[in-house]
Amino acid sequence: MVSGTLPSFRELVPLRALFFDDSFATHRPADINLNHLHHMNRVRLDLEAVYKENGHWESERLIERSKREWKARKKENRALYIPNQYRLWHMPDAIWTYREDDGSDAWTFIEVEVSSKGVKKTTDIMQELGKHGFTWYFAEMDPRKGVYATLLEALNTFDEAFKERFYIYDLAVLSKQVYPPQ
Repeated sequence: MVSGTLPSFRELVPLRALFFDDSFATHRPADINLNHLHHMNRVRLDLEAVYKENGHWESERLIERSKREWKARKKENRALYIPNQYRLWHMPDAIWTYREDDGSDAWTFIEVEVSSKGVKKTTDIMQELGKHGFTWYFAEMDPRKGVYATLLEALNTFDEAFKERFYIYDLAVLSKQVYPPQ
């Protein structure tokens, strides 16, 4: 590079690897996913504001990477225990790890629902998530979209003890818990 001139793209590309994790494919999300991504970011930013340094968001892409890493380690050591959050077939939107008021660490699955997946699919997903941990749903409450009604119908297929693993919050007012009723 000649002094006083800007570096070319070819000169910058190798430097990028020093500063950025490029292991994820880059692509423009489909327009249909933009609303979902917008609300996921709202939820993430809200949780980070509430929990400050006592919380950590693990995105769907990071969960997928962790699942692959645990699977590879398990091949090398069959006795290795894979944590619950990386043993499911369903991919949650995120995993939120946080510090409880008593100082203990906890984690929960995060699901952001802007459209209904149907009762059968929602029930199957809840069954899987509930086997492995707690889930905080942030759901669209507009009755015309049927998201909240679908979640409740799916929940009603489970016993009371299993239902305790799920919390539903209003996507419009993230701090408003709508299930279980307070």
